[in-house]
Amino acid sequence: MPHLTFIYCPHCATALIEKEIHDVRRLFCPECQYVHYPQPKLVALVVIEYEEKLLLLKRNIEPARGLWNFCGGYIELGETVQEAVIREAKEEANIDIQLDKLIGIYGGEEGSNVVAAFHAQLPGNQISHLVIQAEEVSEFAFFAWEELPPLAFPVHYQILRDWKAMKL
Repeated sequence: MPHLTFIYCPHCATALIEKEIHDVRRLFCPECQYVHYPQPKLVALVVIEYEEKLLLLKRNIEPARGLWNFCGGYIELGETVQEAVIREAKEEANIDIQLDKLIGIYGGEEGSNVVAAFHAQLPGNQISHLVIQAEEVSEFAFFAWEELPPLAFPVHYQILRDWKAMKL
């Protein structure tokens, strides 16, 4: 069954029904023939290094509250992927970063997200600027590869593997 985002047709307000369209069960309007095609959310994140350690933030929101993740979040309409990840680093940790390179593009958990992961070095002059945004982040810390805590989402482990392969 598709993820229910609508109960009624956004065009004519008729109650939507489920119908198999293109081999997938989708929400369909029997009145105006509208078909709802759910879209994945676009996420940008950044693996930030400082003195051979990785900056991680502890989530203060669901899902995965209390687990660690990278600076990142949803891309806003009108933003480039790069602008989004730079904005998220500023919002979540109060740091200004310059992106180094793209690590990869990933399909998120159960196809719900598409994640663009970048790499950046934290400039030394930014370390004193680190401040958490308590609404979303409860703390931050730097971790060596061997000390990494449990991460919030499975895709983060894929990103770390690819990041490490790039460094070799």
